[in-house]
Amino acid sequence: MRVLIISTYRCGGKSFTHWIAEELNYEAILEPYNWNRNGGPEIDINDIFTKDNIVTKVPYHDYLEPIEEFIRKFDKAIGLTRDNIEESAESMAWADQHKQWHEKYTMTEEWIKDNEEKIKESIMFYIHTNPIVKKLPILQVTYENLFQKKTDVIKVKDYLGIDVLKHDYYLNDNKRLRNWKAPLI
Repeated sequence: MRVLIISTYRCGGKSFTHWIAEELNYEAILEPYNWNRNGGPEIDINDIFTKDNIVTKVPYHDYLEPIEEFIRKFDKAIGLTRDNIEESAESMAWADQHKQWHEKYTMTEEWIKDNEEKIKESIMFYIHTNPIVKKLPILQVTYENLFQKKTDVIKVKDYLGIDVLKHDYYLNDNKRLRNWKAPLI
């Protein structure tokens, strides 16, 4: 089976992809169309369409063809967004400024205040992108319902035919990249 995750940016997609891959004992392929993968392993793009037992995460803006045709190339597809677009926008602004996309980080209120304009730009991006992903005719889940409320975990488990959860620690708050206990500077 080939599983596709179409996500927005900064919504827990890496942890979500790894969780599903571990539960199914599949290979995780992250952002195969992202040519700036920070030294990640080289990926043969054809693998995402020809290999079995893979979970591929593709941010919505990274695909290279009509999205509906792209989705049909997979056996299962899941849309992942984050309802709190302000937190996504802050995270996007931070990652873009520091060129650190998958490392833990500390963000202070002072940094947020100093970067209000960039965060507002990112909010506009999410206001546009989230509804597009949410309208796709695929199973829809959110960051909040996976990582905080846990209500979407059962939806995903049932959708993918996972019998017993063994690796749901990927969805724990301690996997979160952003550190909320940052001291104010």
